[in-house]
Amino acid sequence: MSSELIEIFVFAGIAGFLIFKLYTVLGQKTGFERPKESAPVQPEPVEKKPQSSFAEDPERLLNASLKKLVKSIKRKDNRFNLNEFLKGATQAFEMILEAFSRADTMTLKKLLGAELYGEFETTIEERKSHQETLETILVKIESVRLVEGHMQGNVARVTVEFQTEQTHVVRDKAGEIIEGSPKQIEQLVDLWTFERNLTQSNPNWILIKTAT
Repeated sequence: MSSELIEIFVFAGIAGFLIFKLYTVLGQKTGFERPKESAPVQPEPVEKKPQSSFAEDPERLLNASLKKLVKSIKRKDNRFNLNEFLKGATQAFEMILEAFSRADTMTLKKLLGAELYGEFETTIEERKSHQETLETILVKIESVRLVEGHMQGNVARVTVEFQTEQTHVVRDKAGEIIEGSPKQIEQLVDLWTFERNLTQSNPNWILIKTAT
């Protein structure tokens, strides 16, 4: 075998050895490699507040008497918008239910008329005297609509119907349930009457009456 052929075999062997070593180094993971991204962790579902839908033009759904009432309100206050009013009334509904459940009289005093506030306060004080607590959960708001109202001078009084699903639980001082169940959903229809002097700068409506 010629010396040239021997040199070719030697170089080929060296080249093969170097390729093998290069593979063993580059083919292994190093401490500087980015780890494979794990599948994203799905966040726990967040309980959302109950939502209610409002017609784009709720005035279109009113009867002739209520349409006349809305026009009368607008003559006194051209900023009045029935859709926005119903949204505000729904927010007030949620806030008052929560405040009553938590015995938050400071919040209630801002949202209720004096006479109705007195009734709420009496019920809350009675509940406290028995060392009972109320838990009210507003599960769902089915519908919100204007059903009645009238003008008396500059004062408007309007009644809003809330069709909702709620749970009510009363617990004693030991935390034991004495009334209701957190698993029992009640379908309720509440009629709340709001009042406002339309000539005043304060845009807030006050709840003066509740009925079922």
